[in-house]
Amino acid sequence: MPALQPDERARRPARPAPSAPATRPARRRRAPEVRHAEWSGTEGIVILNWGQWTLQAAGRTLTVRAEAADEQNLQRIQDLLTARLTSFGRRENLTVNWQRPPAASDPGPATRP
Repeated sequence: MPALQPDERARRPARPAPSAPATRPARRRRAPEVRHAEWSGTEGIVILNWGQWTLQAAGRTLTVRAEAADEQNLQRIQDLLTARLTSFGRRENLTVNWQRPPAASDPGPATRP
């Protein structure tokens, strides 16, 4: 095949684009919108469109409190934080343990006067 001259290459038709796949890949979960964040050396708060979380560091303990208007968004925040914290703390074998606060009507353990 003879070599094309520079001006002939420009006139050469472009290759057709490969056809798009018939199905789209599964949609990824949308990332939360960060509305506000502030922190100091030992405390922080992050407010998202899903809810918020607060962090407090003391010694070798990081206490995280997650809050949301509904159970689904609370679970989303907990999943997000669990994934991030276990990733950051992989070398130290960090574990995340979520605990529910006692119900408001729960008087807690019985005490005797």
